[in-house]
This record gives sequence, C-alpha cells and structure tokens, in this order.
Amino acid sequence: MKKEFILLIILLISLVGCSNEKNDIDQVLMEIEETSNEVSFPKDQIVVPEVQELIKKEASERQKADELKNTELSMLVDDFEGKVKGDYKVNYVNEGASFDFDLNDKFVTSGKSGLELNWSPQTTDGDSTIELWEWVNSDFSDYNAIVLSVNSDGKGGIFNFRLVEKDGDAWAYANSELLGIKDKTELLIPISELTYVDFYDFNPPGKKGNKKFEGSNIDGYLFNLFLIEGMQTGPRKIHIDKISLI
Repeated sequence: MKKEFILLIILLISLVGCSNEKNDIDQVLMEIEETSNEVSFPKDQIVVPEVQELIKKEASERQKADELKNTELSMLVDDFEGKVKGDYKVNYVNEGASFDFDLNDKFVTSGKSGLELNWSPQTTDGDSTIELWEWVNSDFSDYNAIVLSVNSDGKGGIFNFRLVEKDGDAWAYANSELLGIKDKTELLIPISELTYVDFYDFNPPGKKGNKKFEGSNIDGYLFNLFLIEGMQTGPRKIHIDKISLI
C-alpha cells in the first residue's frame, strides 16, 4: 500500500506540471492526505484518470450516506416504549433452538426501554432460527432509509430485516457483519437496497422478479435471525432500541 501511495503522490504532483510554486504542491499534498485514508486502490498500476474516478465515486457515496445520517429523523416506527410482550409475535423457531425476548432498559438509546433478543441457534444450515413480528400499519413511501440502533454481543449471525406489505409482498435486507460487532451500531438501510423476496424464503435475500418497492401499505416488520455454515452455534444477545425512517 505504501508503494501505491507514493506512486499516487508522484502522479498527482505531476498534474501541477513543472511549477515550482510551493503553494501548488502543498495543495496537492493536502488533497492526498484527505483522501488517502478513504479510498482503497488496486495493487496494479494506477492511472491518474482511474484514480480520479475512484475518488469521485467514493466521495459521492460518502456524501449520500452522510446526508441520510444527518437528516432529522422524520418518522419513528418503534421505540419499544410502553410495549408489552404480547405486542410482538414469535412466528418461527427452529427445532432444538431456543429464543426469548424482553423489554428492558439495557443499552437504551432514548426513552426507558428497548428490545432484547435472547437467541440460541443450534443449526448452521441457513434455515430461519427465529422470526419476531411487529405490526405497524404505516406508509413508508416518502422515506429514503430505515435506521436501527443495534447493540450485539459480537458472536455473529445473519441479521435479516423484513418489511411485509398488506398484499403479502416481502422486502428484505440481510447483513452478515452487524451481529459480529460487539458495540452499539447505527444500522442504516437505504430503501433502495431492499430486495423483493418470496415471503416463505428465509435465506439471505436476492432480487427476484421486477417488482418495485411501493411502501405505502406496510403491514409490519420482522427480525429474521439465523446462521450459515462456518458460524458458531450457541447463545447470543442482541439489543435493538429505536427504529426510524428518514
């Protein structure tokens, strides 16, 4: 990486021509410092136009993510306040696995209570281990992203978030890294990354058909958690506090 970084410095400095003005070179070095920690370049030879395109692409993606994160939360879907366990439905648990949940004040982002999932998967075959439902009866059509505050014990697993429309269509987002992070994470799910799935297909989602997410008649959401081959079985704890739309 050092070799590539030095090459990048030489190439970018060459853009200022043969100028001996210190200010021009300082400006280039400042631009390199700002971008060097943000863009990963291939190991083969770097051509300046390609570097510029990479920088532009990365900057655009960061800007979009920052704009979404900095947008004021405009609709609260669930903050788990004033709820009781009967407000949620456990739809499926694999044979041999155990699952329970509670509403408590552990790892609360705001308010007095959050959702704690106690999950002990016993298989790694990709089947749904648990599925927890909540009915919201909402219109998601005017929003760009879903934000969840998640705190995991870091033991891993597949976190699958689904929205279900009143006509039965299901839209899913799967994340294989979130539950491996032992810390609080603000998970941002762009609406554009939701993929249409068969309601009864609980494996990691893939695009199916040409359906477009409308979002005007959302019946509810669910958390679908499971393991795949190579992941360790055993008990896990996951805390979820706030679910919002931006």
